[in-house]
Amino acid sequence: MADALSTSSTASPPSAAYRRVLDALRELNPDDHQIARRMKDTRVPELDNRTLEEAVLAGDAEKALRYLDAIATGWDG
Repeated sequence: MADALSTSSTASPPSAAYRRVLDALRELNPDDHQIARRMKDTRVPELDNRTLEEAVLAGDAEKALRYLDAIATGWDG
């Protein structure tokens, strides 16, 4: 469901970093609505209480990916 993941109807395509974080989220949960909610609404203490989207847009995609990798390998956050 691409609509759940788009930022607006006139927005440019997501950056490569944004897509990498989306792909990492998809590996954890393939539900697009859950991915959108996690990306845009869930504040992450390990990312300075920012959402994944805020972290990526601020240039911290690698930090976001490390966080998601830790979750994927069993860390419970």
